[in-house]
Amino acid sequence: MLTESEMNRNIVLLADPNKITRQKALQNLCNDLKSSLSNNNNNNNDDDDYLHPPSNIIESMLKIFFDPAEKNRDLALAYISMYITKYCIDDNNIDKILSLLIPTFVQRLGTNDIIEPSEEIRLKSISILYELCQIYSNGNKLSLYLNEWITILKRTIIDPYPEVRKLSCELTSKLSCKCHEKFHLMSENLIKPIIETMKHQHAKVRVEAINALGNVIRYGNNKSIEDCVTPLAQRFFDHTSTVRLAVINVVGMWMLELRDRYSYFHMMLPLLLTGYTDEIEEIRETTDSLWWDAGLKYEKENEEDLKDQINFPNTPKKYPPN
Repeated sequence: MLTESEMNRNIVLLADPNKITRQKALQNLCNDLKSSLSNNNNNNNDDDDYLHPPSNIIESMLKIFFDPAEKNRDLALAYISMYITKYCIDDNNIDKILSLLIPTFVQRLGTNDIIEPSEEIRLKSISILYELCQIYSNGNKLSLYLNEWITILKRTIIDPYPEVRKLSCELTSKLSCKCHEKFHLMSENLIKPIIETMKHQHAKVRVEAINALGNVIRYGNNKSIEDCVTPLAQRFFDHTSTVRLAVINVVGMWMLELRDRYSYFHMMLPLLLTGYTDEIEEIRETTDSLWWDAGLKYEKENEEDLKDQINFPNTPKKYPPN
């Protein structure tokens, strides 16, 4: 447990020219915060003995993001992750840390060239953004940084490291839902990188990319579906059944939830019907369930126009068998 003077001294040492000195200071600060978190988890009553870090500590940690030593950058990320877990328990605290973190992550992750060379550091950075997006209840405040979020995700969705791509797609799905009121303003910027990642060699990455595409169009600009029909149709030739199932689930979700769905039924129907011919029973059953649900919803929403057909069904003379 650090005293106030020890904590302040370690914060000052974060700017020391010697990387080993910076690393020791980072380790001391991380160990202190980790010990405080452990007390919380164990329901100990002596948490009040631990000092609340001073307000400038996050700014000091963010400067370490540009440290040439990977170990130091990793420790800075670890500290910020623990800080979020312990202190970001209300929207005001999250507001402050977002205002500091987002510009720094844009510099590290949102440029055309890869500035952060470490794959694991990039993954941990996206993990922190995902955690913030998950715990923040105020979607309108998140939307204030929508341009920055999109700038980061456009690059990380096509990151060379598969795990970064996968988590970036999950973050995209989460963000689109949280910021649904404003998301349509910039959603089209993510379509191209997501479509590129839908062709990734790892099946789990392809699945998350398809799910992200579904949410980006659901909460974003529905017109983007015109650019996605062909890439989605190509995924029906995917050798992994979970990928094909993801396509069926996304198309079914669009047919049920898309705001302007009836304008695009002529594009979505062939995709959903393709699921009836799949060799996997689960996919065929899912297709049938979604087809039934979409039909019932269409009937309910157009009951006035269809009342004659509903009340007086006309059975064809030559009805196909089964």
